[in-house]
Amino acid sequence: MRQDPEVTEPYRKNEDEEHFLSMLNDALESLEATLQVSGDSQHPLVFVLGLPRSGTTIVSQAIISRFGIGYVSNLTAAFWKAPVCGVRLARKLLTGEYLSCYQSDYGRTKGASEPHEFGYFWSTHLGYTELAHGKVTETAPVDWAGVSSVLNSMAEAQGAPFLFKNLLCNWHASDLAASLSRSCFIVVKRNATDNALSLLNMRENMLGDRDKWASAKPAAYEWLKYEDCWTQVAGQVRYLQQELDAQIAVIAPSRVLEVDLEKFCASPSGYLERVADLVQGVGGAITGNGNPVPVFRYRDLRDGLDADRVRIERAFSKFSR
Repeated sequence: MRQDPEVTEPYRKNEDEEHFLSMLNDALESLEATLQVSGDSQHPLVFVLGLPRSGTTIVSQAIISRFGIGYVSNLTAAFWKAPVCGVRLARKLLTGEYLSCYQSDYGRTKGASEPHEFGYFWSTHLGYTELAHGKVTETAPVDWAGVSSVLNSMAEAQGAPFLFKNLLCNWHASDLAASLSRSCFIVVKRNATDNALSLLNMRENMLGDRDKWASAKPAAYEWLKYEDCWTQVAGQVRYLQQELDAQIAVIAPSRVLEVDLEKFCASPSGYLERVADLVQGVGGAITGNGNPVPVFRYRDLRDGLDADRVRIERAFSKFSR
């Protein structure tokens, strides 16, 4: 069973709603089995990867707003044990073109049509009880044939390329690439210091304490947990990025698009054209729907955080030495 950290009141889940959805998912499992397809989907699978607080949510929202592409909506995500049912229900109920509000709260979005990280699904299928590297928490072997079957079935139910975004995929990108011949990867990168500062803010707002660890734990967590909070967030960024880079290094460059968040915010249209080329390169096609994607304000988190910035940059320098 997945173990979630204790969060502040605004981020707590409603236990009654969670119990209801769990029972609903259990009731749908037999129906879900009849909806699975065999073999590869004719539609590509697009994975948006990146560190926590790196900008993967806004990049995903822009891609989904601009193109006719499937994705895990908040409605779909309610059916983590019956995802094909979720996709078909979302297609039925969420009519009209999706246009994002481009808002999120530490990766969480509001509204049935906004994208969701599908955390319960990925935790279950990849065998994670917490958001930590396999060297930190023991994970069971993954049934990649089973995972591939579900993902391909979701794309087939959508009848279009399908986008996924979840932090756990960072540690399994090479396995996903090997298991899914029509998969491609969008890797979002943010200025390392800004990324670490955002993680520090996340600790304060979600957990109520900057000394409590928030989000993904790299393998180096085993010694980082004894360091001060500035060293921890700097190390979290450094080592999670190394782990993601190691996964991407063994994937053909033609299947990977790297996105610099600050440049993306200033000019998203150029990157979106490259997304279309990336999908075409793995044997698929996505078409624009005419929805304009605005220019975004990049937050460099300088205001009132100068002292924290100095400490984090010192930590990064220490790692470099």
